[in-house]
Amino acid sequence: MPKKGCKHTQKTKDKISKAKMGHKVSDETRKIQSKAKMGNKYALGYKHTQEAKDKISKAKMGNKNTLGYKQTLETRKNMGIAQRKRYAIVY
Repeated sequence: MPKKGCKHTQKTKDKISKAKMGHKVSDETRKIQSKAKMGNKYALGYKHTQEAKDKISKAKMGNKNTLGYKQTLETRKNMGIAQRKRYAIVY
């Protein structure tokens, strides 16, 4: 299981290195791993056509539900308090 956000000590790195030394992966395993990495991974490099871009742009136009709406001073204060409470938990 990966150690998220933690760093291995040099001693631990040496142990891992020593344990993996001389370990060879079989050709069958290498082929499986190679095959798994091939192909398009979730539309990488996908480009929308100009027609599709126009369609998306048209769909997004006119959606101005809260544009220019200003929160009241009281609401803004309450939002600030809520934010501070939320971030107090993190730190």
